Amino acid sequence: MNLKESLFTLVLGAALVPAAMAGPGERDPVARMEKYLALSEQQVEQMRQLHEQHREQVRALLTEEQRQKLDEFRAERAERDSHRRERRW
Repeated sequence: MNLKESLFTLVLGAALVPAAMAGPGERDPVARMEKYLALSEQQVEQMRQLHEQHREQVRALLTEEQRQKLDEFRAERAERDSHRRERRW
């Protein structure tokens, strides 16, 4: 396993653990990790940069059709989450 693959695995794993503990509508993996792990501001910034790099790498792997589907999925998820938040209040 090379450094890139190791880093990808680490970031993905770090994002999944807090995601499993997240409540409905909590979609910011870095914010969840910040709370759960008590990250410093510097760590939060580094995690945000890694998260953005990861998203860009994933998008680069996808075909145009797959990117469109991903964008549609994310838009639908955001819509569902906004309705959930409205119902809570």
